[in-house]
Amino acid sequence: MRDRWRRNGSKDIRERAIEKVRKIFREHHPDFEGYVPLEIVIRRTVEIMEYIERRRKEEGIEKIGYEVGAEKTAGGLTHFRAFEGFLKNLIQELNNRNLPKPDFIVGQTGTLIKIQKNVGGFDSDTAKKLVSVTQKYKVDFKKHNADFLDDDVLKLHPDLGITAANTGPEFSTVEIKAYLKLGDMEGEAIKQDRLKSPSNFIPVLEKKVLESGRWWQGMHLV
Repeated sequence: MRDRWRRNGSKDIRERAIEKVRKIFREHHPDFEGYVPLEIVIRRTVEIMEYIERRRKEEGIEKIGYEVGAEKTAGGLTHFRAFEGFLKNLIQELNNRNLPKPDFIVGQTGTLIKIQKNVGGFDSDTAKKLVSVTQKYKVDFKKHNADFLDDDVLKLHPDLGITAANTGPEFSTVEIKAYLKLGDMEGEAIKQDRLKSPSNFIPVLEKKVLESGRWWQGMHLV
């Protein structure tokens, strides 16, 4: 989707949408400490989608898909009654404003990531209940924390009706290990006089990662 924004000469729309999210958040909860009532989550979600849809049409950008959720990614289970109440009321508000339904709604099925491991436990019964809710409202279900799951668990997903899963840390782990291995290979090449001078790309990567501040987003995995 990022390339699509750029092709239309509207790369700043994403930044404006992000700032809109921050503005709404600050207005409603200047002293936010954790829990946000679902009615506020619904109102905020609708406001954000309404803003993005307006900007999208003004810029002549093709339709985009939305993913929504009403909880943190820190493990546990989503209660299906609260889940259905959220989805039902959200879709009603979206219909009232002639806005599209989300493509996905995300829920917790018991999985939880810590460092390089999934320490939670996948609950297939909860997954079935949540999927039945999304199918009722013709929205696809996406699960949180699918990294580092056994293949036997992942194979259950299609049969349960789980259409998508959030991942990230597992792929990042493989990528980081590959970079470190390349760094070691470069060091060995220099020792063996097959390479005259080091690229120092590992220190450069470390510096850029720290400067970006994005590493902080993964601290909840520790």
